[in-house]
Amino acid sequence: MKKIILSLFLMCTFIQADRSPTEGTLEVQLAMIKVKTKVDKKDRRVFLLFEKLYQEVLQSETIPVSYENTMKLFQTYLNDTKIPNTQLLFLFAYYQEYISNTSAIGKPANPKIQMSIMGYMLHELEKFYDGEIPTIIAIYSAEAAMSDKRYGLAGSLLEKLLKEVPDSIPAKVYLSELLNDKTRAKELRNDLIKNHANHWMVKQYKIK
Repeated sequence: MKKIILSLFLMCTFIQADRSPTEGTLEVQLAMIKVKTKVDKKDRRVFLLFEKLYQEVLQSETIPVSYENTMKLFQTYLNDTKIPNTQLLFLFAYYQEYISNTSAIGKPANPKIQMSIMGYMLHELEKFYDGEIPTIIAIYSAEAAMSDKRYGLAGSLLEKLLKEVPDSIPAKVYLSELLNDKTRAKELRNDLIKNHANHWMVKQYKIK
């Protein structure tokens, strides 16, 4: 199973996470963040920011100029205690920094830690958006499951995502690798080659 770390794009300037975080340290930091964070189920600013990141970085063939402004907005939200639901941004940044730090010292990420962080994220998301999960979080959750060799779970997450976001290129790329159904996997690859041949994931996976 080929593996791509999707979370290479996010700058590591938002939080200071332990280079080898454990569930305990994450739980403590998350609790501290939540004390300062407002919860507002009707406020969709964080959700829309996640969707913007997905479109600009994972779905787009190339990273647009607007990406820099999006990252500045991410940092602004993360540091503004008046913005509600920012514990979701904290968890996202924590996950990213963990992946980046382990990569920087030449070590593979621990799949159990990846799954733990995403587990906290999905648990927090249950409180918001009527159960709707941002596309980028669904992709990251599937990636964490693949890292943990839980391919059945990853496939289920990606199948669900494609029903909700039928044009998701990352979901199609990963599913084309995971599916035991060779006919459907070929259909996904053909679609990617026909419609998204220049996408960075299609190229990196050498889909043909």
